[in-house]
Amino acid sequence: MRYSPDRVGLERKWSMHRSVFVLSLVAALALSCSAPVRPYTCRVDPEFADVDVHAAWGCNRDVLRRIVRGKAFSLREFRSAADFFEDLTGLRVDWDGTFVGMLPGPDLDRDLEDLDAWYELHRHGLRWDAGPGKVVLEGLAPAPEPG
Repeated sequence: MRYSPDRVGLERKWSMHRSVFVLSLVAALALSCSAPVRPYTCRVDPEFADVDVHAAWGCNRDVLRRIVRGKAFSLREFRSAADFFEDLTGLRVDWDGTFVGMLPGPDLDRDLEDLDAWYELHRHGLRWDAGPGKVVLEGLAPAPEPG
């Protein structure tokens, strides 16, 4: 089969476009995999004697609200916020277990409403307990650590 000069030129041009597309795709994947991990900002140093419990609540609530709105989050942020609320309130935050860890469940928006209602009822009883290094509800004994 003989090729005309025009056909050879078109094939080279198509091959070049395909190469540029593949290289762009590889570069995009590489950049997305090397994105910096956002530092988790809701961590509280248990050594502090005086922690603003309402700021700790608000920070963890903001993590869940950001997830409900479809914004970026890390699995570590979600796990830590879910643990914070479950330990403090006893309310389970909806999540789905996968091989990569805890992922937010479809009912997270309702859980956020339940947590807001709980906070309105109990916000004046929240205190920092330096012993275990966590926020507790005054008048309730902290749950024993599993072990």
